[in-house]
Amino acid sequence: MDIQEDKNNKGQQISGSQEELVVEQMPIGWPWRLLIFTIIVFALSLFIYFGLRFGYGAYLDTASKNLDKDIKTLSDKVPPADREEFIRFYSQIINLKTVLDNHPYGSNIFKFLEKNTIGSIYFTSAEMSVSSLSLKLNGFGKDFESVAQQMALLEKASEVERVFLDQVNVQKEGVTFSLFLDFKREFIKKPLL
Repeated sequence: MDIQEDKNNKGQQISGSQEELVVEQMPIGWPWRLLIFTIIVFALSLFIYFGLRFGYGAYLDTASKNLDKDIKTLSDKVPPADREEFIRFYSQIINLKTVLDNHPYGSNIFKFLEKNTIGSIYFTSAEMSVSSLSLKLNGFGKDFESVAQQMALLEKASEVERVFLDQVNVQKEGVTFSLFLDFKREFIKKPLL
């Protein structure tokens, strides 16, 4: 019997050590760590929320009320006639700014023509339409080639949207022509320096 009891005791020891091995291999600590981390993050989030809601919100309300009091005190110091005068003056300034922002700068056209006219061409007349941003030019050139060069130069200009040749007449002295330029809105609205 001693031999059999030894076998049983060894069998129990083997199965007991297997249980210990199985218990030791299970990750018991990981779910508890995750739960504790989640609770800490949640508590921190609640603390921040309530701190902002009741602490910082109350501070902002108090600061707003103090500013309202300061504005009221300041407005009481300024007489109503002065306030009315200031409002009228400010309104005039805003209206003037609006007018100046929409003011066309006709002088831009002269600088543009000076920069974009070839030597063998001269213009005899010009008519500007601010509403359509177009310019009609009548001019004189020594030949067709110079008129074509002038047209090409004007078409390459970044300020021009389109160029149209209206009339061309051949005379003994050279070529008279008429053309239309359509400018981009930015060109007329900004002063050239």
